[in-house]
Amino acid sequence: MTALDISKAYLHWGARRSGGKVYKSYSLARSFRQGGKVCKEIILKLGKLSDAQVNEWKLVLKTMKGEGSSLVPIDDLVTEANYAYLDVAVLLEIWQYWGLSQVFKESSQREVPLWAVVATLVINRCIDPSSKSQVSTWFQNTTLPQMLGIEASQMNTSRIFRELDVIDSLKSKISDYLYREVAKRDPPSMESVFYDLSSSIFSGTRCVLMDWGFCKEGFENHIVLALVVNKKGLPVYWEVLSGCTADVTTIELLERNLRDRFNSKTSTMVFDRGMVSDTNLSLLEQRQIKYISAMDRNQLVNNSDVDFTDFLAPTTDETVARLLASEKFNKLDATTYYHEVRLKDGGQRRYILCFNPQLCKDQRQAREAALIRFQNTVKAINKELLNAKNSRSEKSTQNKFDSEMSIEQKGFLKVRLKKKKLNSENEKGQTVVVYTYQGVVEIDQDKFQRASLLDGFWTAVTNHIEKNTEGNFKIPAEDVVGPYKEKVIIESAFRDIKSFLEISPIHVWTIEHVKAHYTICVLGYLLDRTLTLRLHENSGGCSSDIVTHVRLYKELAKCLLNRTSVTGMKIETIGTTRSTKIQQDLLERIGLKHLLKRDIINKYFSGAAVV
Repeated sequence: MTALDISKAYLHWGARRSGGKVYKSYSLARSFRQGGKVCKEIILKLGKLSDAQVNEWKLVLKTMKGEGSSLVPIDDLVTEANYAYLDVAVLLEIWQYWGLSQVFKESSQREVPLWAVVATLVINRCIDPSSKSQVSTWFQNTTLPQMLGIEASQMNTSRIFRELDVIDSLKSKISDYLYREVAKRDPPSMESVFYDLSSSIFSGTRCVLMDWGFCKEGFENHIVLALVVNKKGLPVYWEVLSGCTADVTTIELLERNLRDRFNSKTSTMVFDRGMVSDTNLSLLEQRQIKYISAMDRNQLVNNSDVDFTDFLAPTTDETVARLLASEKFNKLDATTYYHEVRLKDGGQRRYILCFNPQLCKDQRQAREAALIRFQNTVKAINKELLNAKNSRSEKSTQNKFDSEMSIEQKGFLKVRLKKKKLNSENEKGQTVVVYTYQGVVEIDQDKFQRASLLDGFWTAVTNHIEKNTEGNFKIPAEDVVGPYKEKVIIESAFRDIKSFLEISPIHVWTIEHVKAHYTICVLGYLLDRTLTLRLHENSGGCSSDIVTHVRLYKELAKCLLNRTSVTGMKIETIGTTRSTKIQQDLLERIGLKHLLKRDIINKYFSGAAVV
């Protein structure tokens, strides 16, 4: 096909009616002035075109306009490559929103700035978690090289591993910055900070932080992450600890590391009951750090002004009715009733007894289900015992049944053995007498009912004991119970970090690299959580059902940057995949709608035409 100069061409169409239908015919035309009038010249007739073909021609004309441009067959337009754009660009914007680059500024000159390496690792962790050795390949398939202003080949594996040592050395500086920045931007969100620990499975055997033992995943090699988040779930402090670190031993470490930045006048530390000990609570009291936690409910049974036998009822509804009738409990919300306990032995700490109806139902149903499972286990063992080829020992048989009971079940269950005589055939085919046993489950109904005595109850403990002039606590009971119930915030943080950000398996093994890996994961969670909060703050329109960063990234990932060339010609264009209404709505909700504007893309890809 002979090339035609169409530097000023546009798509023209005309219509004719036939048989009640309208037919459009397209052509390429150019405008020119003659005798002071605007004239039109048809330079190429195209005939009937489908909607798709019309769009393709518009794209070609828009792309080809310019001095020396020529018309080429559509088949000569070739998409050379696609690069991840919109999801990557959003995360880089949030990185910049938090000003994280300034934390990693260094005095020494680097071919690739440290902040660019860290930003790459954090963004990768958010949208496509890879081992450190695979990040460089992922990096080359994104628009990050252009947006960070570095060559794709410069983000190599050796550079990434080399910078991990530096990242770990800056951990205190990073956490100090986040703590101050969050407190400065949103002081109310620091009124309560939530502290907890979680384990992560470790791959390999060489890291001295790793320890083999029991964790939530079972008996595994693992490492412990200690994390502090604010009321909105934003991370402000973290520590990486050896595996099998007991929860109760970490409060002193936390208090020591947060001593200089924790504002005891405005902030309250909230932590789980696993960290409660008299030593830990006394330490926080000595440091004048306010805390809210929970304690083993059994500790209050014999030391409070509540007679728990009043609430032994066959149904949860009856328990609730008795709570209200007692006039001791107040209703906080649909899920919580509370009572300020007057301890018989006095004391400076406050204890607030709480009852959750749904928790009560769940615990009783779980107990019933566990009982059924145990009874089925006994049936299975009995069936096995009936097939005994040799006589069974009474002691070992009893132990076999007892080992299947939980600690709680041993309080109200007993398996009584009945001796049974069997005729069995030995290996020689001879009939022999074998003595075995059958287990009979016996339930102490009174003890079984008393096992449910404290179902649904839990106890908050705090050192907010200051009173006003009227003799009432300055911090009412409902303001103590509320923050502890909100500790689900940190549990959610661990779920995100461990599942979506994929802390484990961990593919590095030196102490510095392992700790740097966790720092990268925590920073990734900071970006995730920031976007999730924005989605919740702005419900939007057609994207209102998208409220998590997981679904946000999935939707934005469809908008790529495409590099297109013309076969046989030195013409190349860069443009994004056409954005959808959902993507546009999502960007509006998170305050980043400018990322689809042409000038933003031109900013990063000024060397090529952009469509």
